[in-house]
Amino acid sequence: MKVGVTGHQSVGDDNAVRWVASCIRERLLSTPDLVGLSSLAKGADQIFASVVLDLGGTVEAVLPFPEYTRSFGDQSDLIRFEDLLSRCTNVTTLSFQGSDESSYLAAGKYVVGNSDLVIAVWNGQPAAGVGGTADIVRYAKQIGKPIFHIDPVRIRYTDI
Repeated sequence: MKVGVTGHQSVGDDNAVRWVASCIRERLLSTPDLVGLSSLAKGADQIFASVVLDLGGTVEAVLPFPEYTRSFGDQSDLIRFEDLLSRCTNVTTLSFQGSDESSYLAAGKYVVGNSDLVIAVWNGQPAAGVGGTADIVRYAKQIGKPIFHIDPVRIRYTDI
């Protein structure tokens, strides 16, 4: 089963990160033939990819544009990205869409379109910019993809 992720780059403090990881683990624990699709951005994407790998699944990276590494401002996030990328079974790099935000939107749509289930680590608020989590959740709803919503602010999760 192919499972994609969309989510915030900042999910909260260490307790929130552990809680999000445990929610993802609980939801995916009995998923057969688990394949995770992720852009491996810091935050939710990297948490998701780590959980998928820990569960024995495989991860396929969907990079928004060829120079994606320039979007990592923090060296530790870049190092984690490179480690996760090296463990991926497949890497799809999309062509640049004219702006970083447009490219993020294209990558999010690609992840959703190629997934059987979408995990959304989302605070429920509108996107801060084009291609944000809210935009990807809206797209997933429009095309009828099942969504497992993890809200790290309200500390709740549900299928939507």
